[in-house]
Amino acid sequence: MSDSEATILRKELVKTVHRADKLEREIAEVRGENAELRRRIDQLTKARAKDAAEWQARLALYESPNMPTSKPSLFNADRDKFRSSRGEKPRGNPGEKAAQRPDAGAGKQPDGDPGGQGETSGDPGRTSGGQGEAGKKARRGPPVGHKGASHCNKPAKTVEYPAERCPRCGRTDLNQLAPVRKQVADFDGDCRTVTVATAVIGRAACKCGAKIRAPDPFADGTFLGPVALGLVAELHDLACTDRDIARLFEGFFRFRMSPNAVWNARKALSRRLDAQIESIKREFLRWLWVLMDETGFKTGGRTGYVWVAAVPGAVFVWFAPGRTDAVLHEHFAWLAGRAVVCDGYGAYSTKIGGKKLFRGKQRCWRHLLSLMEALAVAERKQRKEAGEEGPGPRELRYDQFLEMYRGIRHLKTLAPFTTMNLARLAWKLASGYGEQGEEGRVRGHVMRAIPDMFTFAAFPGMPPHNNGAEIEIRDAVVGQRNVRHKLVTAEGREVFSRMVTFSRTCRKRGMFPCRAVVDLLRDPGWDVIDPERAGAEPAGPEWSALSGPVLRAAAAA
Repeated sequence: MSDSEATILRKELVKTVHRADKLEREIAEVRGENAELRRRIDQLTKARAKDAAEWQARLALYESPNMPTSKPSLFNADRDKFRSSRGEKPRGNPGEKAAQRPDAGAGKQPDGDPGGQGETSGDPGRTSGGQGEAGKKARRGPPVGHKGASHCNKPAKTVEYPAERCPRCGRTDLNQLAPVRKQVADFDGDCRTVTVATAVIGRAACKCGAKIRAPDPFADGTFLGPVALGLVAELHDLACTDRDIARLFEGFFRFRMSPNAVWNARKALSRRLDAQIESIKREFLRWLWVLMDETGFKTGGRTGYVWVAAVPGAVFVWFAPGRTDAVLHEHFAWLAGRAVVCDGYGAYSTKIGGKKLFRGKQRCWRHLLSLMEALAVAERKQRKEAGEEGPGPRELRYDQFLEMYRGIRHLKTLAPFTTMNLARLAWKLASGYGEQGEEGRVRGHVMRAIPDMFTFAAFPGMPPHNNGAEIEIRDAVVGQRNVRHKLVTAEGREVFSRMVTFSRTCRKRGMFPCRAVVDLLRDPGWDVIDPERAGAEPAGPEWSALSGPVLRAAAAA
């Protein structure tokens, strides 16, 4: 090997050694970074575990998030030192201190507690979570003398509902079982105050094998009685929120309850309306046609829709999150085979099982006339600015359609030849509109509607407009504007749909929802559609005292 080759190899060896040293330093740096990251991960993991343990301990104690924290703070420590210097006992968290005592649970008296009832919490008559020598548990609840923040739970009387007869076989010699006890708050006889009573609902067993529970006028899931629930239903129809209803009960009847209790009452009442909703649907099926409409409303930053179906004796309302034909498939499929009076929305032409949901469609004349009227108003304004007098062609065309509508709206039937001539006249009048701009839009609406503008002639009693549904949908949307936050969830939409359906049907049949609810709860066979009960007397004399200033004040609120 020559000297030049040895020199080259020596230089390459030096470079290789330098590269190896550099790689070792980089490896050492990466290892240090990994160690630092591992240390930080361990710290975060321990902190997370500590926080989780703390929250689990707090949840185990059922600590309210609205109450002051039980975690020791600097202020609590200074306060304890201050009280200790004055010879007072530090209050702190009695349950936590009792758990930290070495003699906790051993049956030994703590120092300074000669009575053996556990460490006091600083309030007279209240003890900690420990046990004394006698083995008595600490008293739970508010301190002695605390006024309380809700209604009185002590019943003033007891009302019994005995199980006397078997509904299956008619026997009266029943084997009585343990009764069901329920505390109920309802109005007294003069309907000025709300009284808490214990309802004893009898249970029995019959020889025929039937299990019997005495009929009672109470709804499961709420402590309110029938008259109080009737007032909640009436205030619901007046678009009062849960907080408004709770304030009205407190202000007028000195009965305090939470808004959540009002919401539970609404849910309990909606669950009792199953039979009434089915009866309302049966009333719809008596008719060969139905009025329908839908409109949007804002709720929770999104647009929801309320759908309304109406016939002369009943109303069905459903709040839905969308406007697609899926709403018709899910909630209005029971109307299959009827003719519909609508505004021409395409969803009403939907099909179920290959067949159209509605066998006929009547386009609402009022919707079409409103479009033509808007063109006539704009034309009148333009002609006035231009100094021209007299009606223009748009206004004359609108007058001709209006005259046609006034001539046919009260007719019960139309001959086929007359219907054909009216359709030709409508086509001729609509062809007079231009094909561009707003005129083109109105022209297209009217021409597409002409095949369905005279469907009412084939169905006796069907009106050529859906004003009935428009009125009901206006009351449903405007009336419920204060409680739209409840329509965000599926449960809220179902509760409000059922209650609005029931209340609007009661109004349509000349009944107050409050009286209807009382009749429903007191008489299991009551039916909102039954003509013999539609004009029933108020259930109880108390309504003469209730249906005055309270409802007027609720309406004003």
